[in-house]
Amino acid sequence: MLLILAIPITVLIAQQQQEIRQRASEPVTSPYPTTEIGFTPDSLQIAPTQFAVTNLWLHTPESITGVNLMITFTPLFADIISFTPSTAFDSVVKNTIVRVSSTFGALYITLVNTNGLPPTGNIQLGTLSVKGISSGTSTINIGNQQLTALGKTDAVTNVTKYYTKVVVALPTNTPTPNPTNTPTPVPPTATPTSTPTPVILTGDINADGFIDILDFNTWRDEFIGIRTTKLSDLNHDATIDLLDFNIWRNAFNPSPTGSQ
Repeated sequence: MLLILAIPITVLIAQQQQEIRQRASEPVTSPYPTTEIGFTPDSLQIAPTQFAVTNLWLHTPESITGVNLMITFTPLFADIISFTPSTAFDSVVKNTIVRVSSTFGALYITLVNTNGLPPTGNIQLGTLSVKGISSGTSTINIGNQQLTALGKTDAVTNVTKYYTKVVVALPTNTPTPNPTNTPTPVPPTATPTSTPTPVILTGDINADGFIDILDFNTWRDEFIGIRTTKLSDLNHDATIDLLDFNIWRNAFNPSPTGSQ
């Protein structure tokens, strides 16, 4: 009986992996020739204590396997209360809001796709809930980002970022912001110095001879700091990040030989 039930599941997994290989080998026909990330609407006007919602989106020709973002804001005027991820990715690794001071707050988001078909084209990442605090203007910026894509070992480059402006006051004419690349300094982090432990297979993080979800769990725990080991540093750059996840992900769902 168990054997009969296992056959359809095995066939389904094989079909998913075949679709992934076919997508990686097909030429790009996306209506989005470049990668852009931003918000809709791109400006908000609210009164103190009122709430508003803005949607976070990603337009790209790539098949995205992971998204790592730091979104900055000014809590004195407009505070990000929550981020609700969409269903575009099957795992939310990080969704944390940190308010360092009244003039600097940051929302840290990490979304990954561990299996199945990675999203591409017009990707809705989720919604931000914003609360007006006091009269003034706050700009919600995408400060730092790292995107990984199917079949690639390096992060996606040449990403255009757009911001959204939040005016907290009685209703007035809201100026329309011009999209710009607005880099924000990343708070300093400790630089790991430990030597990465070699693995038997590329992507076999726990060295058990298999590339499976247990390896992903090890990467996730090290990425968010539950574990202090560096087993997941697959590209040996002394940092546990989405590039390491993408190496595991490409080994778990391999692309055809020669795909970019």
